[in-house]
Order: sequence, then structure tokens, then C-alpha cells
Amino acid sequence: MKNATLAQGNQMLNLILQKQTPSEQLQRLMESGLFSDLLEATLENDIDRNAFRSLIGLKPINAFAVTVNYDLSVENAVKAGKYDWSNSDITTKNFPPKRKGKAGIELTLFHFNRSMESDEVVREFDKQGLRPAELPELLSFGAKYPDIQRDFPVVALGSFWRRPFGRRRCAYLYGHGFRRSLCLHWLAFGWHDDYRFAAVRK
Repeated sequence: MKNATLAQGNQMLNLILQKQTPSEQLQRLMESGLFSDLLEATLENDIDRNAFRSLIGLKPINAFAVTVNYDLSVENAVKAGKYDWSNSDITTKNFPPKRKGKAGIELTLFHFNRSMESDEVVREFDKQGLRPAELPELLSFGAKYPDIQRDFPVVALGSFWRRPFGRRRCAYLYGHGFRRSLCLHWLAFGWHDDYRFAAVRK
């Protein structure tokens, strides 16, 4: 296992500054040994961040740990999600992968509580150092957390397909009653206020 890099140290310092952690609180964390214990932890598997936050007395956030296999075909990723219905245009041919290999990511769902245009969502993500989730990430999320889409639709704006001379379309997860669906939506039409948008740290 490689030692921590200077860049990772800088990222940790930037996170502390972004959180605006009071120096007294940071000092208490160091003196308690909790920060040291966390650095010793071996994190080999996906971590349920909300469970961890609950353990330390914090409210849950809409962040989900997901392992993504970018080499898996779209067709096999759709099968893994066990959807009751999926749009037949969601294929590897129409949505070729942008990345390779496997990666553990934290996928965060954003709810703006108002109607949004696709470009507007992307600009909001960019301000926070985020990018829209891509199709393989959405499919991995749908397979691991199948019940989330029953509560609200989840959109991945990071991958889109355009018919010849047609509008761009992206994938989203939708639930209705006992059915779970994988659908396509025209980007130009905008989104209602009940949609959640999946994002990943750049």
C-alpha cells in the first residue's frame, strides 16, 4: 500500500478549510484520538456513509457509496438492476463508456425543489466541484439501491444519446407502485421539481 501523497494531504487541509472547522473543535478531535483512529482504519469495502454519520451523531445526507465497473456492458448493467422495464435504446452502442476499470465512488443526489433546466443543474454542480453522474454510475446505483427510485426519479446528466437529427436524451430511474423503470428523457424539455440529480466529485 502506498503512503499518503502531498496532494492528498493538501486535499485534507482544503476540506478542513471548506468546512470552516473551528480550531477548538479540530484540537478536541486530535486530542481525543478519534482522528487518529479514523486514519488507522482499513477501508477495503464500500462504506455506508449515512450509517457512519449516524454513529457520530450527525444527520444523514443523500450520499451513497457505489462500486462501478466501467468495463461492464450497458446491457449487463441493466440486467443487474433487475428493472421491470427499460428503454430499448439504452445500449452500449448508444451510450459508449467514457472510463475504464473499476472504481469506488460517492454518488450524491441533489434536490433543488423547483423545476430545473439541464444546463442549469450542470452549472450548479460545477460551482461545487462536482460533475453529473454518467450512465454506468447510475446503473450501479440502481442495482445497489433498488428502492430509492420508488420515492423519486433519479437522473444522470453525464451521459446522453442523440438520434440522427434528433434531440439529446439521457437516462433516469423511475418508480411507480411496484414497478421500477429505466427511462430516457429529452434534455431540452427540463425537469419537474420532484427529480433528483446524481453527481460525483470531479
